[in-house]
Amino acid sequence: MPAIKQILTKANSLNGAQKRLGHYLQNDSSALLLSNVSDLAQAVGVSKSTVVRFAKSLGYKGFPEFRREIQKEMRRKLRAADRMEETFAELGNDENIFAKLIKRDIQLLDETLQAASFADFHKAVEIIWRAGKVFLIGLNASMALAYLLHFRLVRVKKDGSPLWTGAMS
Repeated sequence: MPAIKQILTKANSLNGAQKRLGHYLQNDSSALLLSNVSDLAQAVGVSKSTVVRFAKSLGYKGFPEFRREIQKEMRRKLRAADRMEETFAELGNDENIFAKLIKRDIQLLDETLQAASFADFHKAVEIIWRAGKVFLIGLNASMALAYLLHFRLVRVKKDGSPLWTGAMS
């Protein structure tokens, strides 16, 4: 069974700290991509040993094996065709797919708003504003967002250098 599904099925049957870790990973499995035991423990507010026991409770030898499995799953999910297929499977074939797509986008924007920190955003704006030159990179679907940021920076007379190749360069 994939590691992410294991988290979903076993999270509620774990003890308090492990359950909290399970719920955290359900909401943000990408947190495992770059985290080590210490980082993850600190982010969730649990001990390092809780993180290791959590991985073992899912049948892994330890945290490194668990993280590698999650990383493999995430790489597979990141393939564009797979993501699109998964999205269409979730949405179904009914005629109201347009409304479902809009509602899904609204939900994702709302989640982004809830997770966003105004202080961090303001700090990022200050850093960009003070920089002599801003280098922008956008890969795949993010290329359009990088292009939009470049456009906005040019409008406020900020020197931005796009770093992309392809149709938009």
